Amino acid sequence: ARVTSEGKYDPPLPYECVIITYTVKGMVQNSKNGGMLSGVDVSVKGTDVKAKSSNGYFTLEKVVPGNVTLVFKKGGFITAEREMTVSGHVASGGISDISLSETLGKKAWRAVLKWGDKPLDLDACAKWGWSKVCSSQTTRRSNNIIGKLENDVTKGFGPETLLLRGVGDCGGSGNRCDIRYEG
Repeated sequence: ARVTSEGKYDPPLPYECVIITYTVKGMVQNSKNGGMLSGVDVSVKGTDVKAKSSNGYFTLEKVVPGNVTLVFKKGGFITAEREMTVSGHVASGGISDISLSETLGKKAWRAVLKWGDKPLDLDACAKWGWSKVCSSQTTRRSNNIIGKLENDVTKGFGPETLLLRGVGDCGGSGNRCDIRYEG
């Protein structure tokens, strides 16, 4: 502000201090297939700041600087939290982005494999006994365990997802029930 020839501030000064706040933007994707998720409730834990994703994108307004925890909720998906430090506006395509996994049934396990621009391709695999689930064998059932490679990404950064059902109900003995995940 400047003082005018009449001795007044131009523009006028605020009557009270205003807390500096920032905007946090981000993306929410389905970890199973990489699709964008609409209708996800996104909030800043411990505050009234909240938004709902549309076409996978969300915008949180008036986020105070400092350490915050974003909470992501949607029916049929596992609730997730993301801790981050806010020191300025946050754009989508960075730390505020998240992939949500669908809720799993009892004795089910899902692995989500994501990567950057190098290497060009990674493969999610699970092995138990003589069974193997990977890009060459996308579904396998043995010893009461069912394995399925849900999403095999050959171009891009994933995610690849692998689902195992019946974990804990293995009908084999010895190392036939030991599950090894490789990515």
